[in-house]
Amino acid sequence: MKKILLLIICIFLLPITVFARTATKEDLILIIDSFENIQVDDNIRILSMNVEKNQIEVTLLENDLPEIRYIPYSFENNAFSFQGGEYNKKTKELKDNQYAFYLYSILESKSTASYEEENYYNPSLILKRVGELKEKKKTYQNWGKTFGLTLEEKENQNISITYHYYLDGNDIIGLNSTYKNGEFTNPETGYFSTYVTVTLLLIIGVAGYTVWNKDNKGNN
Repeated sequence: MKKILLLIICIFLLPITVFARTATKEDLILIIDSFENIQVDDNIRILSMNVEKNQIEVTLLENDLPEIRYIPYSFENNAFSFQGGEYNKKTKELKDNQYAFYLYSILESKSTASYEEENYYNPSLILKRVGELKEKKKTYQNWGKTFGLTLEEKENQNISITYHYYLDGNDIIGLNSTYKNGEFTNPETGYFSTYVTVTLLLIIGVAGYTVWNKDNKGNN
């Protein structure tokens, strides 16, 4: 009987645990909005990020001069996709990709993903993957556990770059983490955390009472 009860408890707890650690669009928007004062290059500091309807406004200092850049994004099938720049096939250079790369690198570094050289989508790896594209294969896709990359040849023959972050990935960012002045903080978790805690306590309490009641009946 005790083994059956333990199995029932595990069945109840598993979906609650998974649901509790799965990010939502609102979670991710809150996290990105919290990015402030992040040094991303020797002469570039991101002052803030602001998630708007279809794009992310990035305010930064570049060579001590204030600049504003925009990163287009979309949500589809539980994936957050944001557009980088292009690979120019004539000049053989990446163009306007650094700001999307900064966002990707911040998200990646603040996740629980371990560093893997072959799956870290920096400019060197992108150039390597572009060089591996064949004439008949116009698209490259790497669907990782948490982050992904798509390279796609356009009508002008340049290759577009799109980064992906999967909200239900294995190595997501802590849902209640925000980034302020170079440090992560953990604000109040809110009603959902309270709901999960109360639910867990109720399940454990009912299971404990059932076992205790069964043992008492057996001793009588």
